[in-house]
Amino acid sequence: ITLDNGSNNIAMLENLDNALELGFDVNGSRSIVKIRCMNHVLNRVFIDLFKSFERNHAGLLSRIDKLSYYTSSNVFTREKLRAYLPCSIPKYNTTRFLSRFRQLETFLRVSKQAKKFYCKHRLDAEFQLKQDDCPVFCYSKTEIEPLAFFIRITRMFEELTMLLQNDSTNSIINGIDYYMTINRYYEVVEGVKSGAMDIETLHGIGLGPTDLPSKE
Repeated sequence: ITLDNGSNNIAMLENLDNALELGFDVNGSRSIVKIRCMNHVLNRVFIDLFKSFERNHAGLLSRIDKLSYYTSSNVFTREKLRAYLPCSIPKYNTTRFLSRFRQLETFLRVSKQAKKFYCKHRLDAEFQLKQDDCPVFCYSKTEIEPLAFFIRITRMFEELTMLLQNDSTNSIINGIDYYMTINRYYEVVEGVKSGAMDIETLHGIGLGPTDLPSKE
């Protein structure tokens, strides 16, 4: 039986166990194999990682949310912005587990163009840009650096989550490889936290030597 960690499912399994102890047989055996849905567990880990990041960078993400609005909904800027940005920044949707990752991943690709747009048109009345809009369009290297680092080291969760959307790859047979990959990832993370900075270790979490942010 494959299921998530919902309290109702846990209670149901406990009742099944009780029924088996009382003599109820399933396929001639008094036991049931219980497996947690890996995709569900990964989604919960992914969400927890992003919640932690959001708490520590609430102001930055609020500005990016506003920039998402400008790229898709602001009638004064969206058409002209398209000439600068190769794509719109997706809006954050709390009900979609990869929504924030995709928003921030896209933002990193277009942040320089957004700043260029503002600097060129900030005095043009047609776009109705205000001085207060500067933080929405302009981001410093020290703000971009931890965000880019965070997206790189969480990419494995995004890739595995998408892999598990496919019925041909979402199977118990492949599960061992997936869990070994995750286990190796956490081992490497612990190594980096302990000071290991060799290329092989960094590659284990998707980083190169130039991807490391400053200690701050």
